[in-house]
Amino acid sequence: MSRSTNDAVRGRRAVSRRPRRYTQRGRAKGRRRHRRTFRGGLSIDRLEYIAQKEKSMFRMSVKKLALCLIAGAAIASPQAQAETLKIAVASSFAKTANNLAAAFQAYYVDYGLSYSVSVSVDSAANLKDAIIAGASSPTFDLFLSSSKKEPHDLAYDYPSLVVGTPFKYAKDFLALYSKSVNIHAGLPYTLDTDFVIPDPTTDIYGAAAAEVLSSHPWYISASTIPGGHVFTAPNANSSYIAVNFGVYAYGFVPNSAICYKGDDGVKTYPAGSYHHVYRPNDEDHPSDKLLMKGIKIARARTAGEETALSNFIAFLTGVADSNGNTTTIGTGIIESACFKSF
Repeated sequence: MSRSTNDAVRGRRAVSRRPRRYTQRGRAKGRRRHRRTFRGGLSIDRLEYIAQKEKSMFRMSVKKLALCLIAGAAIASPQAQAETLKIAVASSFAKTANNLAAAFQAYYVDYGLSYSVSVSVDSAANLKDAIIAGASSPTFDLFLSSSKKEPHDLAYDYPSLVVGTPFKYAKDFLALYSKSVNIHAGLPYTLDTDFVIPDPTTDIYGAAAAEVLSSHPWYISASTIPGGHVFTAPNANSSYIAVNFGVYAYGFVPNSAICYKGDDGVKTYPAGSYHHVYRPNDEDHPSDKLLMKGIKIARARTAGEETALSNFIAFLTGVADSNGNTTTIGTGIIESACFKSF
């Protein structure tokens, strides 16, 4: 629970200072749909577009760094063989996955191996659908979901599309987050302010938030969400964006989206912000564990590509690779984003 000033996002506060115009549109099948728009024309959709551009720039910079590291190593190791992996990653793990990809590529040049990792980001549900739709011509080698549901669905309902069984790679936590309201003690008992949660019907973080809301003293049924002061965003990432850009005073987001853990083990949060972490074992407001699993996708791979995939999973989970070597670099990157690694 922290409070300080946030220089890194000060430039964006100009957006939230504008007078805001809020609109509510229609009802669909008895459920109220909520949409907010700034007077300046910045809707949640527009904010998501801006955030996606920033993420794209980040991915480009990570890729450039990795290419520079690999190119430098290739000079010293001209016999390096390039192997390419394509990984489907849920949006809540996107930044960490890109960091892992760059570190993985850099790590293996010491073994004379030039690995290239391509990361595709979307919601876990959309990625599962894409894997099923592309069954005749698989695109991905690995699927890293934001929950256990999608990998298990593929393993049991579409076993021919995957290899092996789902494996655990990280665990996240649900957080209530605000840049302006002191919610360090958690969600206020009296709800008189609009706030946002990820869609509980499609997003694991939203489902966890709905569980919290169903407990004392709110007793809000999932069937009434959205409604009252509870608004929904399409997914956990868009919920974070809505709070970060001031569309809502506070909201439920992935703890990993707002937390950083340094080498000293100290966790820090955006300066000037407030947060409250809801853990699964919370006696007053329990919720399901946010367990994240991955699974190999069935795809024709060369022996080198198969080794590269096994090595990436080993790097991700901290077990011995094809050379019998173990490193904590990958699990360290996961832990630095305040996930729990396995």
